[in-house]
Amino acid sequence: MAPKALPLVNERALIVSEAGSKTLVIADLHIGLEHELSKYGIRVPSATPNMLLRVEALIKQVKPSRLLILGDLKHSFAWTPYGEELALNDFIRPLKKLVKLEIVPGNHDGNIGKLLPDTKLYSSKGFLRDRVGYFHGHAWPGEKLLTADILVCAHVHPNVSITGMLGSRHTEPCWLRAGLLSKQLRSRYKKAKINKKAEVIVMPAFNPLLGGLPVNKHLKKLPSGYRLAFNKCIDFPDSEVFLMDGTNLGKMKGIK
Repeated sequence: MAPKALPLVNERALIVSEAGSKTLVIADLHIGLEHELSKYGIRVPSATPNMLLRVEALIKQVKPSRLLILGDLKHSFAWTPYGEELALNDFIRPLKKLVKLEIVPGNHDGNIGKLLPDTKLYSSKGFLRDRVGYFHGHAWPGEKLLTADILVCAHVHPNVSITGMLGSRHTEPCWLRAGLLSKQLRSRYKKAKINKKAEVIVMPAFNPLLGGLPVNKHLKKLPSGYRLAFNKCIDFPDSEVFLMDGTNLGKMKGIK
C-alpha cells in the first residue's frame, strides 16, 4: 500500500500512514524560545505547556504508533540553559508515557542526545521508512531518502502573505506540497538513485510564537536560509499552498 501523508485540520501536525502503522509528525517546537526573548526585554508566557496539551490531545485522537519530532525540539544551539532543560524534560516526560518517541535533530538540537539519552535519535541526514523520507532540512538528507515517494521536511517555517479585499495584508502559517528540481539534485547527488516524481511536504512550525518568511513575497530571490542545503532542490514557486484549515490557495507563484 502506498504511503499517505495528511495534515491534521487546524493543527500544525502531519499523520503519515505507512504499512499498517501511523506516525504523528511535528517540527520546530523551539522549546526555550521565551528565555532568549527575555534577554531582549520581551516577556511572553511559555508556549511549552500549551504545546504539550495539544500533542497529548492529538495522540489520544489519532492513536499513532509513534510521535516523530522532525527537528528543532529545543531553541538553543549548543549550550542549553537550565530553564530550557527543565522545560524540555517537562514536555518529553509525559509524552513518553503515551507513545513511542523519535527525533530527527535540527540545527538547534545540539547536545540533544545527552539531554534525552533514552530517546530514539536519528542522524541529522534523516531516515527512510516505508517509502517516506524524513529530515529536518538544514542539512543534506542521506542518499537513500531520495528513493522515497514522499519527503517530509521542516526548518523554514513557511508562511504566506495574503491580501484582503480591501487591500489589507496578513501573514499565515502554511503547508507546502512541492516537487523537486532535478538539475539541482543531480549536481549534489551525482550517482544516487532519485525518484524525480517524489512529493516534498514542507511543514509549518508547531510553536505558534515563531515567525516565518512569506515565501510568496520572495520568490524572485529567496533569502539565504531558503537556499541552504536541500532547499535549493525544492520547487518553491510551483508548490501548492495550504492553510491550516485545509484551504488550497493554489500555486505559490500565483499568490500576490
